[in-house]
Amino acid sequence: TASASETALGNRNLLINGANTIWQRGASLGSGVNRYVQDRWYQWGYGAIPTQQTGINGIGYSARLQHNDATANSFSSWNQSLETSDTVYARGNKTTFSVYIKKGSAFTGTLNLQIVERTDAEGSVNTGTRAVLHSENIAGSLSTSFQRFTITSNNNVSASAMSIGVNIDHGGTSGTDSNNYFEFTQAQLEVGPVATPFEHRSYGQELALCQRYYYNYVSGNLKSVFAAAAILANYITAVITFPVTMRAAPSAVIASGTGYYAEYSQGETAFSDFTGERLDVNSATLSKNAGGVSIAAGDSAIVYTKNASSSISFDAEL
Repeated sequence: TASASETALGNRNLLINGANTIWQRGASLGSGVNRYVQDRWYQWGYGAIPTQQTGINGIGYSARLQHNDATANSFSSWNQSLETSDTVYARGNKTTFSVYIKKGSAFTGTLNLQIVERTDAEGSVNTGTRAVLHSENIAGSLSTSFQRFTITSNNNVSASAMSIGVNIDHGGTSGTDSNNYFEFTQAQLEVGPVATPFEHRSYGQELALCQRYYYNYVSGNLKSVFAAAAILANYITAVITFPVTMRAAPSAVIASGTGYYAEYSQGETAFSDFTGERLDVNSATLSKNAGGVSIAAGDSAIVYTKNASSSISFDAEL
């Protein structure tokens, strides 16, 4: 048993959103592949349907991944990869991955838990120069109730590691049975050979950590976007300040469509999108030049969404 002197008392969990609490992109995205779903967790492999589920003991949520591809011997997986500034704390040490998992009644195939490092660049541990530090198939031990599983890396994280991460990999399966799924929650990656109890963070703490990588500024119908100034006729612009410093200068992810947004100065005029400009780690400028905007130079306007699918986000993920 590890003592207090052997195990860090706080900030033990290198993973973010391990209890699947934060879902800024939405809690049900439909069938797809190779995308971020709940914050910081990347779904990859073949087609699958991710959904948010109620977690265990009333704590957080679980993430279900239902395989949804008829290709023989295919796979669907969750991954989280760490940036270099967090990876450095694991260099030269073993790491331990613990997670609660259950399966659906029609689950088939393998389920491998993996700890992986990448040494050539910061980014996904499933590409580039990578090494699997531990991989273990737990399919034979799964049940339809949550159990905690733990693996520890066979080797120390290398001194040159740029990213480390974990995979939960459902392999050797096929088909579209709605019960061919697995769920996970309370995922934790920590430095050292001992699995400690899951580290709970408040919702606000977890959200702030997630917003370093992805920030959903606004989404939905009739939501305020900003108060804008017209620096030129028919040209509105405003600066968005991010709630936390982002990992890197983000890209603007702006849903577009006819009448998705509107400005009101002396009357309402609708338009389809914005342009993201001067993007840096702390702020961005959103602007619209003509294309539905009707406002005199020097006037101000209230800008808001006009469609349930309207959304403005900023993405600085790995």
